Amino acid sequence: MFVALSFLLGGSMNASVNAGSDHGKPLFGAAVTRTPDYGGGLGWQVQTSRQNGQQQSLAQATWRGRYGDLIGSVANVGSRTYGEVDASGSIVLMAGDVLAGRRIDDAFALVSTDGVPHVPVLHENREIGETNGAGHLLVPDLVAYEPNHLAIDPLDLPADTSVSTTRLNLAPQSRAGVLARFPLRDFTGAQLIVVDTAGKPLPAGAVLTQRETGKRYVVGYDGLAFIDDMRAANAFTSTSAQGPCEFDVTLERKGSGLPTLGPFTCKAGSP
Repeated sequence: MFVALSFLLGGSMNASVNAGSDHGKPLFGAAVTRTPDYGGGLGWQVQTSRQNGQQQSLAQATWRGRYGDLIGSVANVGSRTYGEVDASGSIVLMAGDVLAGRRIDDAFALVSTDGVPHVPVLHENREIGETNGAGHLLVPDLVAYEPNHLAIDPLDLPADTSVSTTRLNLAPQSRAGVLARFPLRDFTGAQLIVVDTAGKPLPAGAVLTQRETGKRYVVGYDGLAFIDDMRAANAFTSTSAQGPCEFDVTLERKGSGLPTLGPFTCKAGSP
């Protein structure tokens, strides 16, 4: 016969007590545990039990870091006391990089942001870390043969970074790794302020055509147009209710970021 009760103490702490009888001999136990946070930190547990007339006690501390777990424990069994230190982790060689991480028990993924460092990575909508200087992050705890949702947070990326996708769903094989690549690339873009010969912004909805690429862009309010493929020399034509016009833009790169250039006067001409 055995009866157990467990309950939360708040946060990551919980306690349990149990009592029972084994072949007519009483037994009991009690424990208090704080589980280390997934993101890292300290966890611990203390427990004691008595069975078959023998007392057993344990005190254990766990430090969870990005590169593994370190566990130290002291136990007392009867008249004997002993201590133990354990460490667990993993080393992965993949995509030309060597990464250390927590213990891998099933599947894992190596996130790649094409060399862009310090990009936050999310696993099941929970941030788990940032990519290193090579644009890599090891995710050691995927579930094999099940959909695993990985994502990146692009909010802190430079404005001149193009992101083709921010989310991936992966179903790796058991005890295998998969490369989760988020293609990021720099592009040369700018915001242009375009006005007519009277100095008034081109009307919202006017269409700009870039002669070098053939791409078309819509003018927004205040004569602003976002161009995502600027060259050193650019020629634009515009069509709107005011009639066709044209203007040229010379771009000089000065560091990263998305500059706002202009105003440029769109002069009457044939598109």
